[in-house]
Amino acid sequence: VKVEKPETYSGEKSRDLDTWLFQVREHLDITTIPARGHVPYAASLLRGNAALWWREVCEGNRRPATWDDFSRMLRDQFRPEDYGRRGRDELATMRQGSRESVADFVARFRATCLRVPDLAEAEKLDRFVRALVQDVRLQVELRGPLDFHDAAMYAERADAVLTRVSGQDARKPWSKGNKGGFAQRPPLHNRGAGEPSARTEGGPEPMELGMARRRTLSREEYAKLRAENACFYCRKPNAGHVARDCPEKKKRAGNGKSR
Repeated sequence: VKVEKPETYSGEKSRDLDTWLFQVREHLDITTIPARGHVPYAASLLRGNAALWWREVCEGNRRPATWDDFSRMLRDQFRPEDYGRRGRDELATMRQGSRESVADFVARFRATCLRVPDLAEAEKLDRFVRALVQDVRLQVELRGPLDFHDAAMYAERADAVLTRVSGQDARKPWSKGNKGGFAQRPPLHNRGAGEPSARTEGGPEPMELGMARRRTLSREEYAKLRAENACFYCRKPNAGHVARDCPEKKKRAGNGKSR
């Protein structure tokens, strides 16, 4: 099987060096290149400023013998000193755009998290949920995810349902304007008071949105519920269950089916 070669690296500050090193290492493992050939192979992929740096290293008799030393030297040279700090700053202010799909936001969020090596799973989950648009965040909190992976999966499902029941992708034109152009339809999760909901447009309601449309929790209320081990659906302290298993939610769902 012919294995595709990794991309070259030119030392650009905007380029994700860690991802490039990861891809090269994966290629080395697949092709079973012996350890003594790891550094020469990776060096052959360097271009531009990175190639000039490598030549200087070799002519100065500082050539690394192992992959770990090569990776460390490359990071010291081309990765910004405040790399992790910049990642944390970006994470603190990151929000899903009003016309950004959850899938695109998840990819952007994940790439930023990889720049913060000491990021705890609980903090990662909390920042992701807070950054989602309101309607999607409501659906994710009702599910009570235990980690970022689950939260991302629930968010993508909610986004797909919200888009489907709205009858049109909110990020695409939907009706002609007076001058022959196209007017953008407001995203479902950005509509204000008086604008039609998914229910009034004739489609089925997304997940539990119809039977649980309540006021969104404030940051303080959200923190209090988590501290009290409360259910995010019935909001009872020490409930002993998460939102997706809430008896009250199941009871309401049963009542809805019997009508």
